[in-house]
Amino acid sequence: MLHCSSLSIMRKHILIRRGTLHDSDDFASLILISSPTLFPAVFGAEAGNILKALFRHRHNLFSFQHCHFIEVSGKNAGMMLSYDWQAANRERLKTGLLLLKYMKTQVLIRLSTLLEAHTVLSKIGDGEYYVSNLAIYPEHRGLGLGTRLLVEAEDEAKKFGAGRVVLEVETDNRDAIRLYEKIGYAVARELEEIRAGRETFKFLRMSKLTAPVPRSDATT
Repeated sequence: MLHCSSLSIMRKHILIRRGTLHDSDDFASLILISSPTLFPAVFGAEAGNILKALFRHRHNLFSFQHCHFIEVSGKNAGMMLSYDWQAANRERLKTGLLLLKYMKTQVLIRLSTLLEAHTVLSKIGDGEYYVSNLAIYPEHRGLGLGTRLLVEAEDEAKKFGAGRVVLEVETDNRDAIRLYEKIGYAVARELEEIRAGRETFKFLRMSKLTAPVPRSDATT
């Protein structure tokens, strides 16, 4: 059992920060941990390299600008990719153009899968803040790091004026579903299946309301 002093030291060594260009390797590793079969099925064998390339570009939905990393003792332990509905509307086109650039001929081969994944996932309504991917390296699990990142998402949602945080989780990922439910997320609906070759993916959409930001002109 850890004593209070040990817990205090541990807390001091945990840091959440914005992503930088130097985080591209960890980004690719962690986003593939978050969905180890979907991304290779959609992007192909070069999924990791494609994700690294997208991460280094500004103003697309996989950009370092939309990432938060959580460090333990100075090393990346986890990552969250998230953005508000306004960024999603602004950056979808550029994201698609970059995928064309980096996937090259694979776009034609995987076009139906890309379109199906786009249609089913990442539908963000007005006033929503979307957690696209969240992952913690296995050796750092059990420290509450995922919960900390989700609290960060709620804080970000409030800054952007979003009233709801939304995310998707595969239906068979029971551990993640339990974590989300524990901190206040509820299942909104089950999404349509995504078929990629011989693989079939099923997701739940979950959401949580964020507390409204107090108005400065409010009367009592």
